[in-house]
Amino acid sequence: MNIDMTASNERPDLRADNHSGGPAQAQAPGQDQVQPSKEAAQGTRKSEVVIIGLQKAMEGLVKAQDHLNSAGDQARDDMARAIAGIIQKVRGLQREVSNLMHTASGGK
Repeated sequence: MNIDMTASNERPDLRADNHSGGPAQAQAPGQDQVQPSKEAAQGTRKSEVVIIGLQKAMEGLVKAQDHLNSAGDQARDDMARAIAGIIQKVRGLQREVSNLMHTASGGK
C-alpha cells in the first residue's frame, strides 16, 4: 500500500488507499450520514437572530449612556446625581445583555 503524504496534510484519514474499500471510500447518499435536523438548524438561526437583537440592544444602551454622560456634564448637582444613578442602572443592563449574548452564543 502506497500512501501519498503530499495529498493532504490536514486530513490523514482521507489519504488511505481508496482501492481497498477502506474508510476513504465514498458512501452512497442516505447511508449513515449524520445531518442536522430541521429543529437544530432552526435553533441555530433563531440563536443568531437573538444574538443580533442583543447586539443592537447593547449598541442602544451604549448610546444611551453617552447621552446620559453628556446630560450629566451639563446638569446641576442634584440632577447630575440622579443621572449618575441612571448611568449605573444602564451599566447593569449592559452587563446583563452581555451575559445573555455569551449564553446565546453557546458559551454557558
